[in-house]
Amino acid sequence: MTSSSRSPSPPPEQRAEMGENYFQTARDINDLVLGHRIRSDYGDLHALTESIRLIGFVQPITITPTGAVVSGGRRLQAARALGLRTVDVWVRTDITSELELLLAEQQENENRKPYTRIEQARFFDQLRRIFAEDAALRQRATRFGAPPGAPESGAPAPSASGRRTHASERAAMVVTGRRSDYTLGHIVELLQLQADPHQSERVRRAVEEAISRIDPQGPVEPNYLRVKTVQDTEQLQLIAGDDSLPAATRDLAHRELQALPITGKPSQVREAARQALRRVTATEQSPPSGSTKVIDGRRQATIRIYSPRALTGMVAELDSWWLHYDPSEVAQTLTDEQWEQFTDWVQHTVRFLEEATRLRSAAA
Repeated sequence: MTSSSRSPSPPPEQRAEMGENYFQTARDINDLVLGHRIRSDYGDLHALTESIRLIGFVQPITITPTGAVVSGGRRLQAARALGLRTVDVWVRTDITSELELLLAEQQENENRKPYTRIEQARFFDQLRRIFAEDAALRQRATRFGAPPGAPESGAPAPSASGRRTHASERAAMVVTGRRSDYTLGHIVELLQLQADPHQSERVRRAVEEAISRIDPQGPVEPNYLRVKTVQDTEQLQLIAGDDSLPAATRDLAHRELQALPITGKPSQVREAARQALRRVTATEQSPPSGSTKVIDGRRQATIRIYSPRALTGMVAELDSWWLHYDPSEVAQTLTDEQWEQFTDWVQHTVRFLEEATRLRSAAA
């Protein structure tokens, strides 16, 4: 139960280290700042207030080092209604000073220069990760720390439609005030490509050009699609020039490249390139008769050893897949069989990467 007596923030020795980027402690409730971007219609707080009164915080409020609330506005309002003077908090230590200022804003500042799209995307990426981690911690806390049947005091506030928001949606709403998670996710993907030293010079130039057109307030989708078209086209060129591949595959890649439209709407050009790459990699991955073997008795899967070009094509197709799914939603909705298949896929991918990394280092 959270203490109701007024007390200053505890000294460092009273902190409980919870992970690499946060620790748990207690803070004076008056030290917490609830910025306008985190505020919302909190709905009926009665059940939450009763839960905190009876059992305390199942999940503490998440704040920045200076006290700006990141997640837990409903919990803070319920604690204030109870007259609590100190509250349990998780302090995130990995939040940039710029994001901290954004979260602490008390009202819309019409005189402040608007955030650029790149700044918004960086804020969004930080918040999305924090919200997803909070959701995972909340699940553990409610599963193992709360009495049976107790209300989930860490539950996110429902959206206007009555459906719970997810990490990406919540992050976008905080940063922009609207459902812009899809657009911001695309900018994040471009920033990741920009920072990736393994990208080709052609892709890097396309990314730099796209970002320069997007920032500060340019259109995102057409510039993002131009980069994806460059990636797909480059994969086709690599396949066409790979002498280790069958001649039929290389010839098909040449024909697909020649047939690609040079001009047109970015969405149409990108879709043409994507479908062309899919057709070429599909023929490359079609196993000839008698070339497969059973390697997994549980799933009876058959495999064939493909060329590295097929792998890069698959990676391009799944590029940044993790940006488009919410971990908390996946954790709650996958069946046991689907979860087993997903974890099996990830585990084998990690083992493959570790072995390839070892061999790459040995050859260097």
